[in-house]
Amino acid sequence: MARGRSTLAPSPTRRRSNDRRPTNPSDKKDDLRSTGITRATPVDELPELLTAHEAADWLGISVWSAYDLCRRDVLPHRRLGKHVRIQRAGLEQLAGRKSEAR
Repeated sequence: MARGRSTLAPSPTRRRSNDRRPTNPSDKKDDLRSTGITRATPVDELPELLTAHEAADWLGISVWSAYDLCRRDVLPHRRLGKHVRIQRAGLEQLAGRKSEAR
């Protein structure tokens, strides 16, 4: 028997580094941040302080747009350490302005 390469097939349980398994689109990180809040959620059922993700879901905008509205002081918010919390009253005001513009 020659030295070097083995004639045995690799074990089926062993994965090679170049063996890529297809990824499932539902495994994305964004899906983990699903808040359950939609535009159809009544204002009365919203918490007093919302995360940027929750506010963005309710307003129907991207999370980055929600942060940008906070940065420009269009959306009333509070900073709790490094976290941003958006006030429900501010969402109501912004939604009112948004519907008046249409």
